[in-house]
Amino acid sequence: MSSRSPACQSFSTMANEHRELTDLFTKLTEAVLRDGQGKGPVEELIEVIADRIQTHFQHEENGGYFTAIIERAPRLMSRAEQLVEQHASILEQVEMLRILVRSGVESPAWWNRIRSDLNALQLVLSQHERAEEELVKEAFGGEHAAR
Repeated sequence: MSSRSPACQSFSTMANEHRELTDLFTKLTEAVLRDGQGKGPVEELIEVIADRIQTHFQHEENGGYFTAIIERAPRLMSRAEQLVEQHASILEQVEMLRILVRSGVESPAWWNRIRSDLNALQLVLSQHERAEEELVKEAFGGEHAAR
């Protein structure tokens, strides 16, 4: 039996998922920058990312991550709820990028649009993750800082 608290395990799982998503987005960015290799690798990566990010958000919402924060610091409930509400719009952005990648015909304009939409998505995700990290720090101090 693990000596780590459920909250600590949940935060560790979330940190690992954040790192995995960061790695996938790095690979996707690299594939988009190598547009001469065709859209096949981009299609494969966006499919994986869409699946993983949906699973990640489910873990955050139902896996005790936000529950632990709210239990520790009930004053943070509205901020936690705002972050959960952002999940739907982020998933919509991922789906729109996925549709664009699947249905698009490769051209310089199409690659530019993919790059632009990917950059916008990465910015939103980065801001979202920073806000989550701040919430954890505010609730727990350095006890569960991002690793």
